Amino acid sequence: MKSEQKNFGMTGNQDQDKDFYIEEITPGKCFQHNDKLYMITSDQKSSGQRLCYSLNNGNARWLDPNTIVKTVSLYHIDKDNNIIPVVNEHLNNNE
Repeated sequence: MKSEQKNFGMTGNQDQDKDFYIEEITPGKCFQHNDKLYMITSDQKSSGQRLCYSLNNGNARWLDPNTIVKTVSLYHIDKDNNIIPVVNEHLNNNE
């Protein structure tokens, strides 16, 4: 392996604030690409491109599956001033 090659793949669960290929990110996750924030959807072309929405202006964009992005954590503040993650990895999907 060359020194400039890096392993951006997942091992285990998908941690926030790390680099991933677009194809590895699950729908609903947010990421940063070219200094802009996006949310990935479940839409996918036969070429593997994934549909993403810009959180900066709402525009849609198709990104190649081999695009490397940095996932980011988004939070909101509830009525009691608690900081709550928008995507909670620990919640059961049935809730």
